[in-house]
Amino acid sequence: MMKNQVTSGRWQVASGECVNSTNLTGFFGNIRRLFISLRLSQCTRRYLSGAITVLVLLLTTTSNAASDVNRFIWDQANTQMSHATKSDDYLKAAESYNRLLRNGIVNAPLLINLGTALTMGGDTVNAQTAFERAELYSGTTPEIKNGLVAALARQTNKSDIELPWYRTAFFWHFDTRARLRIIIALIGWSLLWVGILLYLIRNRYTQRDLQYILTLSETCMITGALILLIFSASSIFTLIQERNIRSHWASVQFANTATSQLEGDQ
Repeated sequence: MMKNQVTSGRWQVASGECVNSTNLTGFFGNIRRLFISLRLSQCTRRYLSGAITVLVLLLTTTSNAASDVNRFIWDQANTQMSHATKSDDYLKAAESYNRLLRNGIVNAPLLINLGTALTMGGDTVNAQTAFERAELYSGTTPEIKNGLVAALARQTNKSDIELPWYRTAFFWHFDTRARLRIIIALIGWSLLWVGILLYLIRNRYTQRDLQYILTLSETCMITGALILLIFSASSIFTLIQERNIRSHWASVQFANTATSQLEGDQ
């Protein structure tokens, strides 16, 4: 059942680890040693240490407070989802998940839950967008595939739906998360330049090694260029897609499109 794939696991703050007391102790110790090495006066060191202490405590408190709020919203949305029985209930859960997106929390589990809530609530167009956006952060997973199939099935009112052919043809784009594709594109760029540099310094090698260096240079340039072309195009398309989705999602209004279509037909 579609509802069973909701992720209700432990909340994780995507923006990084919270600062603990051990880290703060080491931090202030490094600051103190820095001031001593700069030969600042004792009065100046106390003033700067106090100012930095207040700033760090304010930032830590603000970060922890925001994390607690987001954790509460996450638990609230999961509770709403588990108790939902009508489309309006699912859309309310979707609004709670969307609050996290507006708070700057973006990850695959959140988007999968949002897409599931929207599918159950009848807003299949935005559900499809949520699942496709989840792919950018995790690559294709069984949960995302099932979510896309369910959203498309409700859009077309067909039970035997298949995903578009291009998802199989361009598997590296959909199966690999965006960050990894960018890294692979950079590796291809580096490999291309290794081949170019080997070609430029070919005259430094003896005649015996020259053929080996030229072969290695050609292999690096061709392989690097292909990797760079494929994965940079994929990454650029993803960045444009994410930018468009962010602008759309900022003002999106969820609604049961199935109900709207029935009313329009009547």
